[in-house]
Amino acid sequence: MKNLARKTFDSFSCIILYVLVVCGYFSSTAQFYNPNPCQQKGISCANEDARKELVYSFGNSTFEYVSVGTSSPFWIAIGDASNGLLDSTYSGTVLAKLLSGPGILKGTISNNIWGHAYFNDWMFTEPGEYEVEISVSGFITDTILFNVPEKIDLCAFAPKGCNSSAGDAVFPLSGNGGIIPVDAIFPITIGVYDRLTGFVDSTFQNYAYVDKISGPGNLYGSLSMYGTGWLTFTNIRFDQVGVYDLKLSASGNIIPDTVTVHVIGSNSTREIAQDKLKVFPNPADNEVTIAVEGKGHIKALRILNMQGKVIQYFDGLNTTSIQVSDLSAGVYLYEVALSNSDELTKGVLIKK
Repeated sequence: MKNLARKTFDSFSCIILYVLVVCGYFSSTAQFYNPNPCQQKGISCANEDARKELVYSFGNSTFEYVSVGTSSPFWIAIGDASNGLLDSTYSGTVLAKLLSGPGILKGTISNNIWGHAYFNDWMFTEPGEYEVEISVSGFITDTILFNVPEKIDLCAFAPKGCNSSAGDAVFPLSGNGGIIPVDAIFPITIGVYDRLTGFVDSTFQNYAYVDKISGPGNLYGSLSMYGTGWLTFTNIRFDQVGVYDLKLSASGNIIPDTVTVHVIGSNSTREIAQDKLKVFPNPADNEVTIAVEGKGHIKALRILNMQGKVIQYFDGLNTTSIQVSDLSAGVYLYEVALSNSDELTKGVLIKK
């Protein structure tokens, strides 16, 4: 009877172990899901006729990568970048080599191509520009520039700051107030905080995800990340004008959050909540005039780049004009605090 009980227990243990291992395996591989580029918009898969150059999921030879100590997945394939053709039949080996940069590249530097190669664990140890050589089976070589930003201090934006206690809900931070031109980068940071105490969990270590709930076009870029503390997505874009609702989530029993993004035309001067403010000319060359409707005045004004970094800040303006001649040509965002409104007035400024 003892032996029978022992065998029964051993069998039961094996079943439990099998379930844990199999479930753990599928749970793990789900986090490292390898997308098929052939199913992405703007990509067509062909045969060896497309073997011309290296093609990257981030579009060109410069990658606005994620911050220090975090990773963002991307794929590499062989094809023709000019028309979005990939050779889905090619197989070989991809080898990466760090040529220059202020820190160290950590992660898998060699991978096999079966139509494409997928990398999901690259982390850089210091902010700055890194030059990485990519070679495929010795016959195609290219160089990529990775721009690695400093990590955003999410603690400064949290209700109570940060501590090491576990969080239970997503804490999001958008760098541009939810307004973005078509095909421009929409920066979003995802952290985890405790809804009861208001503290952000600085020890969180897992995955974060961005998914489209609704919107007229496509959301594209790296939509998952891995890291510690909080994670900043740096290459999410939208391909059509309109209003999008996004779901922001994190692995574990974490309550997700949502964010609304207004996507405007790249040459548009449309503004959100602009009834109290007029900004002109827009596009601008050297000077911008700001006209406040009614009796209000400008308390403060910020100009941000597409990564959400403050480029110019004006406090207590006593003039209706500001100089923008020092700005490089491109698309910027402005946020204005008015004396007669509790809400920020936000919009897009285009510098010629």
